[in-house]
Amino acid sequence: MQLVYHEDKLDFDALVKMAKDDPQQFERYRQQQIEHAIINASPEMQPRLRAQQSHIDRVIESCNNPHQVNVKLYAELQKQLRKLNTALGELRGEQPETPTYSATVVQFGRH
Repeated sequence: MQLVYHEDKLDFDALVKMAKDDPQQFERYRQQQIEHAIINASPEMQPRLRAQQSHIDRVIESCNNPHQVNVKLYAELQKQLRKLNTALGELRGEQPETPTYSATVVQFGRH
C-alpha cells in the first residue's frame, strides 16, 4: 500500500480503498495515527485522551455496521459539545439552561 499523504493531507480516497480492500491494515493505520496523536499531546492530556479513545473504541465495537458507528459517534460528539458549552457558560457566569418541555395531555375514554 502506498503512503496516503499528499501535501500533508490525508488522501480520503486512498483511506476508503484501504478500508474496503484491507480492513485489517486500515485498522492498524487508524490505531497508529491515534497513538501518534496521543503521544504528541501533553503528558497531562494523555490519560484523558486514552480514556476518551477507549470509550470511542467501545462504542465502535458495539455497532453492527459503519452507518451505526457514524450515528453513535455523532451523538457522542454532540454530548461532549453540550458539556463543553455548559462548562464555558459556567466560566462566563451564565446559568445553565434547564430544558423546558411541553406536551398536550390527551384523555382516553374508558371502555
